[in-house]
Amino acid sequence: MARTRRHVLAWNSTIPEDSTDSFPRVQIRESFPGAVAVFGKEVVAVEGDNTIGKATIPAQRYRLISAFYFLNSRGLKSQSTRTKHNGPPSLGVITAHNQNELLAAWSDDSAAIVRPASTSRWGWHWDLPKSTVSVPLGTEQSSRLCGNGVISPHQESFDLPDGVVFCDASGNMWRGSYSADRTFVVRRVDPVTAVDIQQEIPLQLMSAERRVTQLIERDVAKRGALNSNGNVRVCVNYRMSTLLPAPTAGPEHELPGSHESAIPVVDGEVLVASVDVVDRYGAIDSHAVTTGDGAVWWSAEPCVGVAHVAGLTWLIADDVHDKDDHTQLLIPAASRAEAQESITADVSYGRLALTLDARGNRHWMHDIPWSVWGNLQLRDAAASQRLRHATAQQLEPLTNIVEAAAQETKKQSTVHKATSTSVSPLCRPNAPAMEAAATFPGHQ
Repeated sequence: MARTRRHVLAWNSTIPEDSTDSFPRVQIRESFPGAVAVFGKEVVAVEGDNTIGKATIPAQRYRLISAFYFLNSRGLKSQSTRTKHNGPPSLGVITAHNQNELLAAWSDDSAAIVRPASTSRWGWHWDLPKSTVSVPLGTEQSSRLCGNGVISPHQESFDLPDGVVFCDASGNMWRGSYSADRTFVVRRVDPVTAVDIQQEIPLQLMSAERRVTQLIERDVAKRGALNSNGNVRVCVNYRMSTLLPAPTAGPEHELPGSHESAIPVVDGEVLVASVDVVDRYGAIDSHAVTTGDGAVWWSAEPCVGVAHVAGLTWLIADDVHDKDDHTQLLIPAASRAEAQESITADVSYGRLALTLDARGNRHWMHDIPWSVWGNLQLRDAAASQRLRHATAQQLEPLTNIVEAAAQETKKQSTVHKATSTSVSPLCRPNAPAMEAAATFPGHQ
């Protein structure tokens, strides 16, 4: 998401050095296969490294619930293939001022009435939709299939989007949301009309449940009846699971150089099943996530995703009590027993330290929803090789600028605000250091 990063850097550079206002800040929401970023009144839709739409939508100083972009249906091929879009997409945002006031606005300056979801799990906390996908519906612009229904561009009223949408590489679709009795129901839908066909669990998620069940049965047999914590049952947490096409499929948007996806992709699909293991009394025994290649990782916390970076595996936890749905990176537990011990001791196992930005605030990367991670690419292997073999002469323009800036900083007595420290001048767009880095041999 290099394009998103550029937008964020440009936006952050506009915040005054002595600002103590927590807003405007960047807020990011999924709109598969891309994302929508909001900063103040500015709204940008991004897919991978491409900005596909921009708009100015007023009054976005509140918590962002959802954001969408709607493509021209004639340019919409499939969920797994990005295309050249015919004309700019329509954009829409939903914000919450408080628990009683939901605001929705479209990029044509029209507004919409949003009806609160009656099945919200917390009185003041609405579950953010985990995934939405485009559906054509035979109209000029595509609509968005959400877990609890369909939203069309410039619609005058609709239910607050909730739940999750599953979609496989063949284009089959399912939607899942809470019913009135608080049961999470998954239904297969027609991928063209979005009409419900029947209640049905995707086979990929059923296979994931069997896989973890078999692993636990072997674990119980190995540890013996006296130490088995037997009579447990395995339940897939559908709300926190993912089944989506790999958003970078198709040669038309392959990036130059050698890139890898940070998320597990098998047969053109991203499958991550979030699994809860529950004991005979209904208490959580342990958590697991399993992917399409059959791998299983254990955790003391419920997780929504898996990332493979620099030879390491990270689990992505989604704190359901966090009203902004921030993500947290975890190291997997070494075994189910270790996850059990952490839960029993009420200890957060394997949480990695938060990454902070130049102002000392939580880095915006922690705000990326899990379903957007498919837009992330690992670094270019060719560029890494160039950096490793760079000569002192090649790096001299950059090091001279950095050393001069360091000397200047020592001469100054800088006072930092507790809520907003200054962004390093070296990192500002068009700064000499950034321009020097851009002229490095082989830079693209």
